[in-house]
Amino acid sequence: MSKYPATTLALNKGKYYVLLTIPADLRSFFSGRKQLKRSTGTSDLNIAKRKQHEISVGLYAQLDDCQPDLRDVISDLLGWIGDAEEVQRLEDSGDLEGVILNRAGFAGGSNS
Repeated sequence: MSKYPATTLALNKGKYYVLLTIPADLRSFFSGRKQLKRSTGTSDLNIAKRKQHEISVGLYAQLDDCQPDLRDVISDLLGWIGDAEEVQRLEDSGDLEGVILNRAGFAGGSNS
């Protein structure tokens, strides 16, 4: 999980809700919304506080699902046509570091 803002509790229409501010760079995945909100299903503050962590984990998972796969980012940065599975195959076979060094012009490789 990346570093996200902390969740807060807010009383609305007699029930407590867990609120999470959506980071600006992820708002496009949520139709421009600035906040995610989930009900705790209770008007009791102590019960709401106990439920907050579990609800927060779910909200953070929604944000995580919007993050690009790091292997896709590496693939794009290196100009490969391949996708995350190709990068994973190279990583699993131990070839990824060599390919990166070769592409970057290290270890006797070239930039072409």
